[in-house]
Amino acid sequence: MAHAARNPVEFDRKFRAASDQVSDLTCYVCWTSLRGEACDCGGLICHFSPDTCGSHLNALLKGRRRGCGFGDRCKKVHLTEEAVMSKVEPFLKTAVPKPQASTAMLSRAGIPNPNPEEKKKCTVPPQVVLERIKKHADKSPYLQRFLSSPFLSDFLNDNDLRLLLASSKNRAKEICEALAASDRVLEILSRIPQARGPITVFDVCSGKGFLAAILSFLLPDCSIVMLDADGAMKVPHVNSRPNLSFLQVDIFSTECARLIERETGEGGACILVGVHLCGNLSPRLIDLGSSIPCSLGYVLCPCCLKGKLGSDCNDAGKKLGHGGNYKVLVDTMKAEAERRGEEGADVKIEFDGEMMSPKNGFIVSSNVCLMCSEG
Repeated sequence: MAHAARNPVEFDRKFRAASDQVSDLTCYVCWTSLRGEACDCGGLICHFSPDTCGSHLNALLKGRRRGCGFGDRCKKVHLTEEAVMSKVEPFLKTAVPKPQASTAMLSRAGIPNPNPEEKKKCTVPPQVVLERIKKHADKSPYLQRFLSSPFLSDFLNDNDLRLLLASSKNRAKEICEALAASDRVLEILSRIPQARGPITVFDVCSGKGFLAAILSFLLPDCSIVMLDADGAMKVPHVNSRPNLSFLQVDIFSTECARLIERETGEGGACILVGVHLCGNLSPRLIDLGSSIPCSLGYVLCPCCLKGKLGSDCNDAGKKLGHGGNYKVLVDTMKAEAERRGEEGADVKIEFDGEMMSPKNGFIVSSNVCLMCSEG
């Protein structure tokens, strides 16, 4: 069935509305204690009583109008916005989870740890981890590729890399996403002349770093840098790879672009990649990838948009017959990538049905002019 023509101007308007979204403050709340469980935050983030409605609280902290679906039938306490902010505000200046413009380098030379003498040992045997992955092998060719990869033994036999696999409940999905994104990075690199200078790949909002770890094997001659705002996150596996490192940085800070250029180095070039970025993180990656002079391009797999903008995309998707907002979101991000791109930039969309996720759209932007220039 033919769909109505898209309106790029309308998509562009919706994208710009993202800048009006309220900052996500959920990282300042101890959700473990809210569930009534023992936590290890040490009081660094805000505690609410377990009888507080988590859905309602989450909505208030993300600036959403709607939260708890039970409404008046909810048996838990619905705090007012004023009550929530009065409890959270004291932690905005002191909490560790979301640094602002400050950065800290956590490199392969040593990851800071409150108890450095206590190196966590992976208690799950290599064969057990392997069987857990094999159990899902028929769900995606990416898993089959990982199981036949030359670096599989490194993941299984290295304590910290095996711990990365063993500790993830969604390891199969993470592996698929990492390999899918890696293919797009390799696609950009395949267009670069051999004479170009050193290449650095930045895994933006890396989380634990499945993508970065796999890229460190696929691109042994490139520097792979994980970027994430959570400096308290434990990523000991960066010590397992000579070309892998971690940078704590708020990607919305003015320092972020300068940091990327500094890590890329004089005469070098970089590629940015972000998988399943939520809310304003997707347009921010486009902003960084389009404005940094040494950027060869970027790979973006968006996840969602928050608040009214997300609702607008959902409504637009239904009107276009997509049944949801994801394709509209991907189209919107592509339109913005084209608008922000330099003359000669090549921007395209690729949907990957082999990923274990319905959110499988990639925006791949290549700076053709920079690729062809002398390093």
